[in-house]
Amino acid sequence: MFPRLLFRCLVVALLACGAGIVAESGSPTASEKQAKKKDPPKPAFSIPMREIGYREPLFERAVTGRFPISLNFFTPDRLLFTFNTKGLLARNVEHCDGPYDDDQIVHAALISLPDGKPIEEAQWQLHDHERYIWPVHDGVLLRRCHVFELLQDSLTGHRILDFPARPVLVLPSPDGRAIVVETLHEKHSPEEHKRLTEQAMRGDGLIPAEDIDITIISLDSARVIGKASQRAPVYVPIVRDGFYNILSAPHNRWQIMFQPIPGEPKEVTKVESNCQPALSPLADDVFVVLTCVSTLNYHVLIAFDRAGKELWRDEWLNNLSRPAFAFAADNRRFAVATVRTSFANNGFGILDGFSAHNEDITVYSTYKGEPLLSISVSPPFATGQNFALSPDGSQLAVLNHGVIEIYNVSDGK
Repeated sequence: MFPRLLFRCLVVALLACGAGIVAESGSPTASEKQAKKKDPPKPAFSIPMREIGYREPLFERAVTGRFPISLNFFTPDRLLFTFNTKGLLARNVEHCDGPYDDDQIVHAALISLPDGKPIEEAQWQLHDHERYIWPVHDGVLLRRCHVFELLQDSLTGHRILDFPARPVLVLPSPDGRAIVVETLHEKHSPEEHKRLTEQAMRGDGLIPAEDIDITIISLDSARVIGKASQRAPVYVPIVRDGFYNILSAPHNRWQIMFQPIPGEPKEVTKVESNCQPALSPLADDVFVVLTCVSTLNYHVLIAFDRAGKELWRDEWLNNLSRPAFAFAADNRRFAVATVRTSFANNGFGILDGFSAHNEDITVYSTYKGEPLLSISVSPPFATGQNFALSPDGSQLAVLNHGVIEIYNVSDGK
């Protein structure tokens, strides 16, 4: 049952692994109306990043889906900023060694707040340009090179996971207690793979496709709690004890299922939508579903608890690129990044050179859906790695025109 349900998740809700959503001109959404009632918020303090060597990437690089930067809190007064930089590449890097040929150098700076002084700096050599760092436990980051390491208020980590094949997708739960790691599964012998690849390079055939091994890991116990295999990467809306799934039903109805690990799948609720809804967990017991409304130019975002009770709803215009999320450690607050695209569709738009150059970031209360803070930054980043919530949810850090800005988040009262 587990592999079959997991397959049905394919591309259903690439909502959580992409980045930025939005709206173009038109009627404002509910959250935008509330945000416009107040003057634009001002940062509590700002930290220029040019002094440590950061230069803004070209707009085309920021929207391609690669990961030229990252911004994460360790604690409310410790912030990690990483960015792609130039330098000589070492051919033998023991802690990141792997058979890849797309290396980059990442500069990592552990920054003290509010003075903005670097406490520790390091250069990391990575073998690809995919995402390499995620917030997991309270104040703990997961770093990927070829192995996985945990970082805790330091740039020196300790190894916890090792995968023999290259990870192509990593999906953490909102509370960072479980992760999904998807790796390539080689179906051919090394000799056969080389022969088929050489044939494809000569125009005689295709580069051999590999299967994807999916592993669900509990970070609390550091053990595997689920495994499956698919033909392509899939988005798995993971929480600490299972994952969600969306199944089609008659008359534009969609069935939201929860698959506990271990256990049998259970129906949570049904929603109406003219397109296949996108689902993203916000906490262990709360998720949102983005639905399409007939003849109207917006999506309806509906939050439910695990029992299927509707908690709140909001409206987002339909010219959106995929949203990126950041969470407070207790999951009572989340931030979502939104970027205006140049066209509308029933799914999500793609960021390109014609898209607006501003990214909207809003902090919500998870259980009530109240907008607590809304700001705009530039340039937008398709990967959503240019903003972070502090573990206690009291601060939002954003990268805006090469400057890290720290905002205080209101209590919503």
